[in-house]
Amino acid sequence: VTVSVLYWTVLGPTPRASRQLPVCVLAFESSPAAARPITPQHKRPTHAAPPRIVALLKPIRAFREQQHTSETTTSRTASVTHNTNTNTSTSPQHPPTPARAMGEETIEVQYADNHDGLTSAEAAARLKQFGRNELPEKTTPGWVIFLKCLWGPMPIALWIAIIIEFALQNWPDGGILTAIQFGNATIGWYETTKAGDAVAALKQSLKPRATVFRDGQWQDVDAAIVVPGDKVKLASGSACPADCTVNDEPGAAVLPQIDVDEAALTGESLPVTMTPKTHMAKMGSTVVRGEVDGTVQYTGTSTVFGKTALLLQAVEADLGNIHYVLVKVMYGLTGLSLILCIICFIFLMTYHHTSFKAAIEFTVVLLVVSIPIAIEIVVTTTLALGSKELSSKKVIVTRLSAIEMMAALNLLCSDKTGTLTLNKMEIQQDCPVFSAGEDRESVLVYAALAAKWREPPRDALDTMVLGAANLGRCDAYNQREYKPFDPRVKRTEATLVGPDGVQFKVTKGAPNIVLK
Repeated sequence: VTVSVLYWTVLGPTPRASRQLPVCVLAFESSPAAARPITPQHKRPTHAAPPRIVALLKPIRAFREQQHTSETTTSRTASVTHNTNTNTSTSPQHPPTPARAMGEETIEVQYADNHDGLTSAEAAARLKQFGRNELPEKTTPGWVIFLKCLWGPMPIALWIAIIIEFALQNWPDGGILTAIQFGNATIGWYETTKAGDAVAALKQSLKPRATVFRDGQWQDVDAAIVVPGDKVKLASGSACPADCTVNDEPGAAVLPQIDVDEAALTGESLPVTMTPKTHMAKMGSTVVRGEVDGTVQYTGTSTVFGKTALLLQAVEADLGNIHYVLVKVMYGLTGLSLILCIICFIFLMTYHHTSFKAAIEFTVVLLVVSIPIAIEIVVTTTLALGSKELSSKKVIVTRLSAIEMMAALNLLCSDKTGTLTLNKMEIQQDCPVFSAGEDRESVLVYAALAAKWREPPRDALDTMVLGAANLGRCDAYNQREYKPFDPRVKRTEATLVGPDGVQFKVTKGAPNIVLK
């Protein structure tokens, strides 16, 4: 038996909070009687050898503590019923086929299990037919934002003053008031659009990815270009890029299955076990255990998640309490100012016998100075600046009223534990200890053999190992079977056949679990 133990150090915010977590790589032959060390150099001793530690490395998890929120849809429990009538289409884009029933829920299957994947040409054609795998967002054009800044209780009062000044042919005062009006609107428009651009840039950098099988190989692509019929990889820790069914593996000894967390969609606290011909993994859910291949059935707004999101978008967004308070204040001040200005105008005309032109000019000046013209613009600009500041700290603010809601919180409870990291690891060259015939490169090859080295890595550990190992040496081996990481057993395992035809296994995981 050959055992390789790797340690990585998880750094906390303080040195005292840092800790080391071990990873063990164990290689052994399938036949206990022929248990001999297996090396990537194909050197095999002629006699059995006892278990031995071949290497001790320390990978470091490099990270920078940062603040961010995941772009998670928080929706209330959604009840979605699928149409089981084969003659009725639930979506103009995806005509349903006979549904497969399972208790109270049915699933509509559009494509059979796809084991060969699509070609780039097929994917491009379906992308053109069905559209991108993303939800439409409500965006307000810049000119609409600008016009909104020119309309309201305060701007209307200023427009009245501008009209009066121009009617009296008082061009300088009318021009100054017009410049003030458009100046306030320009400032509000600029700060609002700039905050929106910062949030859009942050969303662009946080777009989800998907692993699809196209042109005969696995590819890591933007989840927005996933199309119906694509063969996708659903692995532990990954999000479902679309509504997918689990592919059946006729030759497999064990029925493929995964556990999926659908709490964001259904409110169900426990993961749902999904197998072929049962549930459909829905867009927005997360795979918490297992690894299977799946076939995409629905994308974009045709998914359960998409239909729910469209229903939520139909509900008018809450403008926030500060908006209603501001409207009441502005209407009150504007009304009070108009009443006082009318009283002042009447007093000047009747008591002082002032000329009409002089009285109206004084009344306009009094109206302008008695109302806070830019109060709404100032509040909007302040919230926009706060949104921009939060976006620089990786916080996505979907609406400005959310800042007011966060400011009103006394206590925020979150189920997120641990330190937020960059989710990257690096090999550290500290204290390497190797047995005879082993070196750092051979240990890394062992670790790579216990992963899908021909596919894009799906977690931080595999990313580190596959980035450091010489994958050319791994290609000499044929991987017969691969068991992905399972939190219950805390290891990955692969069955391989070497160039000499001898079958052996390699496992990578926690030493206290592997060495039991």
